[in-house]
Amino acid sequence: MGHSKIPYLDAVYNPILGCDQKMPCSARCWAIKTVANMARNPKMTESVRFNAGLVTRIGNVRPEWSGVSALIESWLSAPLHWRKPQRIGVCFLGDLFAEAVPLEWQQRVASVMRDASQHSYYILTKRPGERMERIARQWGWSHSHNIRVGVSVCNQAEADERIPLLLQTPAAQRWISIEPMTGPVNLTDYVSLNGTCFNRAGMTSSLSWVVCGAESGPSRRPCPWSWVERVVKHCEAAGVKCWTKQLDYRSRSVIDTPIERVIHPGDPAWPAWAKQEQP
Repeated sequence: MGHSKIPYLDAVYNPILGCDQKMPCSARCWAIKTVANMARNPKMTESVRFNAGLVTRIGNVRPEWSGVSALIESWLSAPLHWRKPQRIGVCFLGDLFAEAVPLEWQQRVASVMRDASQHSYYILTKRPGERMERIARQWGWSHSHNIRVGVSVCNQAEADERIPLLLQTPAAQRWISIEPMTGPVNLTDYVSLNGTCFNRAGMTSSLSWVVCGAESGPSRRPCPWSWVERVVKHCEAAGVKCWTKQLDYRSRSVIDTPIERVIHPGDPAWPAWAKQEQP
């Protein structure tokens, strides 16, 4: 809770922990390891440490979500105490719209965001659909320009499944996170001139922001620059803001030794086309 290392955010707000089991592209999800470590940390509050059941282990090595979610009461009201306006990531250690999250919890989180309206909230889910649409309608997100509703995708299949559901959600601000990008993603069907497109009801909708980037960590899956550049150029042509978070850098040294690393803005190898734009 509090300060965020995610470069496009100022803080994170994680009153709900946990996510659905075996979500595509989640095998190396950083949030799983973070929650598992929190459950073992004696410095954490009892309400966090006693939720070790949120994560299970495959054999003795890889942790995985158990499908259980938990509400951390002591963290629920945090944004109400942050007076300075901040860009806040919501439930980045879980999913606000996971199957195990009851409507009551979603409403309580939405209530806090309404009451602490000095902040900008970035909601990111892998579960768009009726549950998200219901909360958006109930709490008037179509008129709340400080609430940005987004979906996380890794490849074209996930984009084709989730983006149409996002576009039919009544929200003033919609965004997409393509991270980690594990395959090429073509946004042609979802972003046209000025970022407008048609949702399933035939009404025009829009995307205000796209975040994209390569996977990080050991054994990361490759992400050619051409995949990322295509998204960036498409957004630029459509007038949609785009934030390139990190790139997969692969080259060879003077002694022909392979060099593989993740690079970030400010690195000498960072390309000029990879911009960091806020909506």
